Amino acid sequence: MSTVLEEILLIRKLSKECENKLELNSKKQHWKSLTPKELMVLLKDEVKELEKCIDDTEDTWDRKKAWGEAADVANIAAMIADNLSNNRFTAED
Repeated sequence: MSTVLEEILLIRKLSKECENKLELNSKKQHWKSLTPKELMVLLKDEVKELEKCIDDTEDTWDRKKAWGEAADVANIAAMIADNLSNNRFTAED
């Protein structure tokens, strides 16, 4: 079982990766203009990319790439939550 400190350090690492990925993707369409359903399509694509990291660990995938894919998943999930919680879109959009 992990300790609270281990979990905090894990989230700090993920947070740094999330920031890096946001900077790398800053030229893309702004997420506030995307509907939750559009963002969900992107989220599912990112989950598939993360799954590739699991499937291909013995192959050509760099294991460190998993952190970047996890950050993409976390970022898009946060974008969906932000759009919904700030009433930019409804769940039906």
